[in-house]
Amino acid sequence: MLPPSWEFDFVDAPFDCNAAPELTGIYPGPYHCFFDKYSEENMSQAVDFVREVVDEDGPYDCIMGFSQVCQRLRRLPFRLLSRLLSRPYAHDTQ
Repeated sequence: MLPPSWEFDFVDAPFDCNAAPELTGIYPGPYHCFFDKYSEENMSQAVDFVREVVDEDGPYDCIMGFSQVCQRLRRLPFRLLSRLLSRPYAHDTQ
């Protein structure tokens, strides 16, 4: 059991979409996505969306994601990602 003081935010991506064929019948909708096709503009907007959530509701100790958000978070520079979290690593001075 986790301590009762732990809080979790479950954030839906901003756009409605269809389920991937592998999820149909396994996980009930609605389904959401950060973008419908890969482009630099769509990628930037997805990162901006995550930043806005953190700015409004954070700070966070951890950010976990599924599918598109994982793909985006892994591409964030370490220094930026550590600033999004409530406990940035000690060597990050910015």
